[in-house]
Amino acid sequence: MPQRFQIGTIAVLIMLTFMAVGCGRERVVEFIPIASKPILKDTEIAWNGVTDSYVVSVWADGVVGCWEIDSGKLKTSFSLPGYKYREVSLCISPGAKPLLAYIREAGLDSRCDFYDIRTGKSTGVIMVADGPSLLAGGFSKNGRELLGCASAMESVFRINIKTGKVNRFEYPELVVIATLFEETGKHFVNVCHDYVVGRDWDGRLSWKKKVNKGKSGVDILDTVWGSPLIASYILLQNCPGPGVMALSATDGQELWNIPTMDAKGIRACSPNGQILVTWNKKSLNLIETRGKKHSKIQGIDGDVDAQFTPNGKYLLTVPRLVTAETNEKKRTYTLRRKGKHVVSIIDIKTAKIISKIALKKPKKKQDKQRSLPKTPAGPGKRKIRIGEGGKSK
Repeated sequence: MPQRFQIGTIAVLIMLTFMAVGCGRERVVEFIPIASKPILKDTEIAWNGVTDSYVVSVWADGVVGCWEIDSGKLKTSFSLPGYKYREVSLCISPGAKPLLAYIREAGLDSRCDFYDIRTGKSTGVIMVADGPSLLAGGFSKNGRELLGCASAMESVFRINIKTGKVNRFEYPELVVIATLFEETGKHFVNVCHDYVVGRDWDGRLSWKKKVNKGKSGVDILDTVWGSPLIASYILLQNCPGPGVMALSATDGQELWNIPTMDAKGIRACSPNGQILVTWNKKSLNLIETRGKKHSKIQGIDGDVDAQFTPNGKYLLTVPRLVTAETNEKKRTYTLRRKGKHVVSIIDIKTAKIISKIALKKPKKKQDKQRSLPKTPAGPGKRKIRIGEGGKSK
């Protein structure tokens, strides 16, 4: 399964493409038999995330590099213990002191490790009881809370980063495939197969929007970068067939609709939901969702993964993961990025590349598995607690 995420008042783009479900995990963009296993060499970048100041890349063997956007210099590097491609979930918190949340299975539970991306140091561990295959749904705007949903389950988990407390909300009538905070912090949104549901902070129903229209159905869209899951908008695509629409994450009302848009070409959406980034097999383009104005981005020769910085000032792109070869006998397929590991930084006002950052893999540091203490840390130390989780209906 995969990883991802991010910050800002962002339009959410979550593409449920063939093999991937949920948020926070890498996506495969070509059809592969369901039973096949993806292979990514250690020299390939598995995941990228972005803040207003930094680009974070994770290689297939768990090596992490953090680069400054302004200078292009490597800020720090570290390693994620036990990292397995497509079997973990990653996301980055907002604010001046961003944390990387690294979530993986631990038996029937999920283990959430937190790292300061500026120093590479671990800041805490929280266990989520009875939450296997937890998919990160994003941090709250103040960075103090983390949302997650258990894959193919009816549960949503809200985790307090400071105290370690875990609140569990159960919705037996709905299978939640993604969850995210609404930008004001007053609501969180659950995305299900047939509905998009808004809930108050305590989990009570605020609004409910049916999105499965007859035989066509609707899928959510998502970027392949770290997912921007603090949302003012939710973007949905008609499935099958063309058509993209945006719903307000506050009340579920339709904000705009482009019935002719091919969602397969969407690569990113601006934080205010007014600009789509699309790939049309020849060029990368900026499209205004209301005015329908097009601007071609110069200097991009191949298909890319893309994400806006949370302030909406820049668009960052990297070559897209594609299938390099398949082995039908072993039922495996190998992925690689179609191009060098280089981030292009694009000024949105001019639609031009202003700088590039070469993502050279740092040397791998020895994994240090942080053990869980039997009791909370003492006074003055960051608390590391096991969240048993209170249940709410």
